[in-house]
Amino acid sequence: MSADAVSALEARAADLLARWRGAFETGDPRAAETLYSEIAALAAAAAPHREAAEAWRKGVDEAMAGDTPAAVLAALAELAAPPPGIFPDPPRRAVAVGDVQGTPPPRALWLAGRGGAVLRAGAVAMLAGEGGIAKSALAYCIGAGMAALPDGAAGAVIHNLFDGIGGPALIVTYEDEAAEAAARIRNLVQSPGYAEDGATQARILARVHILDLAGKPVFGPPPDGLRPGLYNARPGPLPGWSDMWTAARDTKASLIVIDPALAAYVGEPNAAAPVREFLSALAGEARRIGAAVLILAHSAKAARGKDADGPFDAGHVGGSGAWHDGARAVLTMTWDDERGAGERRLGMAKANYGPARLVSSVDAVTAPSGAIGAANGDPQGTVRRRGRAGPRQGNAGTVRVWRPREPARGLRQGQGRGRTP
Repeated sequence: MSADAVSALEARAADLLARWRGAFETGDPRAAETLYSEIAALAAAAAPHREAAEAWRKGVDEAMAGDTPAAVLAALAELAAPPPGIFPDPPRRAVAVGDVQGTPPPRALWLAGRGGAVLRAGAVAMLAGEGGIAKSALAYCIGAGMAALPDGAAGAVIHNLFDGIGGPALIVTYEDEAAEAAARIRNLVQSPGYAEDGATQARILARVHILDLAGKPVFGPPPDGLRPGLYNARPGPLPGWSDMWTAARDTKASLIVIDPALAAYVGEPNAAAPVREFLSALAGEARRIGAAVLILAHSAKAARGKDADGPFDAGHVGGSGAWHDGARAVLTMTWDDERGAGERRLGMAKANYGPARLVSSVDAVTAPSGAIGAANGDPQGTVRRRGRAGPRQGNAGTVRVWRPREPARGLRQGQGRGRTP
């Protein structure tokens, strides 16, 4: 970007702040709110310089929180213009393959005993299933398993299910309060056979972090002054966006779990373009800090019926098909009535970086440690569905983990094979 363009942006920022001070001083709250939204939007546009942009916006927030008008105006006087370097992405240039530097991002999570990756640093994956099937519990298990490993070390994340690379985890929760999420993770860590030595338990509890953003979405239509944005307007970062990425950097998170998708994203979920924009924005920020993102999503009603095409049906992710297509990997959790009431299976429906169309019995594989039950608030390892309770069925030794499954009804022969790049 040219020096003239940078100067123009900085001049606009200074003008906005000066007008905001004037509106505040003359007692025009509606004009002040509108101008503040423009200031926030200008800061949010500085994607490659997010830390400086957030520091600037934080200064504006703190200034507006002053006890008296004089204190507010004095604080704003120090923010007459944003710091140097607050400007949008510079132009991008094509690069010949032979001149591309660096290596592909490292993998963060993969299927036990398989090549490739479910998640890489800087990538976004989905975990979909109906409400109450224990998506959050499985995500807590993944986060705790990665936190238990030393930074950068490879090892088992969930026995016989996932392997991965060690690092801190950030759970962004919209449904469970922080105390509830923490209690479920403590139940998991302290369950018999999970992490019996105190040092490992302490490491997990110190390296899994919870961010409660209930009522504070991260992405959606920007507000219009004091009014919320139009539902079908082009989405962009909202106040929760800064909170999430600041927490991710502060905790050095290698995994970010967003639970669930349609509380963090409040745009049009059935339109491809805004969904793609959200997923692309997540991936862009994740690349900058080297973290992987796992989004939990509810399945569509049609995917929960008896006629659904098994665990690989793209309809398992509710809303636009862009959720499924835009994620680099899609995991599905479904009830497995063939194994018994309350049994769950995990399907690898899509994997851009590894084998796909594989399935495993979640409960049979994790039964020895009771991990899923403990993280789901059930330390005895029982499962509950449709008002019934009973111990898990089956023996983990009899399950062929991540076995290829026969093509689901309606699929052409040959589409059901996994692939390893």
